Amino acid sequence: MIQLEFIQKIDISERPFKGSKEAPVTIAVFSDYQCPYCARLEPVLQQVLNKYPKDIKIVLKHFPLPMHKFARKASAATLAAAKQGKFWQFHEETFKNLRTLNDAKVQKIAQELGLNLEQFNNDLKDPAIQKRINEDINNGRQAGVRGTPAIFVNGKLLKNRSLAGFQRLIELELKKTSTTSR
Repeated sequence: MIQLEFIQKIDISERPFKGSKEAPVTIAVFSDYQCPYCARLEPVLQQVLNKYPKDIKIVLKHFPLPMHKFARKASAATLAAAKQGKFWQFHEETFKNLRTLNDAKVQKIAQELGLNLEQFNNDLKDPAIQKRINEDINNGRQAGVRGTPAIFVNGKLLKNRSLAGFQRLIELELKKTSTTSR
């Protein structure tokens, strides 16, 4: 039996990432801040990053689902926080509060993280932030994303989102890079 594997082009330029900038393996995560499955994935992503600190880069792509009424605003808030160097802190707090997200909660998170609230609120209105979210959504749709979380490892869809599933695909990708770099 022949099994075809599609490699999707995922735009990771100027997107928030964790890990090594020059990593041979890129994990692109399409996520929604009101998705409980996305929130449950966070500790697994941290375990993967701890295991492969120099070999992987985890990139976040915004994919707010229409059924989650505050997800798009939450995405905008994390991007506004990024302008003050607090993307990942805001990201973590947003997931911790996914069931109670609203405008007041977003303001409280911004305040607790020590953001300049005037700048934060102005940045929330920046059309470039909405453009970035739309680009991520369009990129996800082109890659076949219909739900969250959707994870791509070097452009390949990861179906098994367990630590073992990540390790298997990362190890395969690392073997490829070690054989092509000789």
